[in-house]
Amino acid sequence: MKPCYLHKDRSEAEKAFENFVEENGSKVVWWLKNGENKNDCFGIKYNINNEIHTFYPDYLVQFVDGRFGIFETKDQNYGDVMTTTKIKAERLQQYITDEKKKGIFGGIVVKKGNQLLFNDLPKYNWNKVENNDWSEWKPLDF
Repeated sequence: MKPCYLHKDRSEAEKAFENFVEENGSKVVWWLKNGENKNDCFGIKYNINNEIHTFYPDYLVQFVDGRFGIFETKDQNYGDVMTTTKIKAERLQQYITDEKKKGIFGGIVVKKGNQLLFNDLPKYNWNKVENNDWSEWKPLDF
């Protein structure tokens, strides 16, 4: 929608991701800042201690080449990167694996300095990052 209306209080990682999408606009048909806790928002179910929860990834992106991206953004110093983000990241990769034939991809995007790094591995290991090992992360590229 133009103009695009977004909350002012969104994270720096979200703003950086939105700028990245706009800079790569020739590869994008449309993108959406997903909502939360509503029936009309895209959600992925996950289980913690036998309780079902729903994870609402931050962004959905339809690409010109037919691929469909699902992205969750986090600031590098976000508090739950070792706990809830791990569960969400691994559940997202399981969902993508289950839907692979449909051209879906995605993962966790972290803003590190002025760069956006992307992790789409099936196992999420923030402990390496805590030791300044970003080897499992790659620059975001569409």
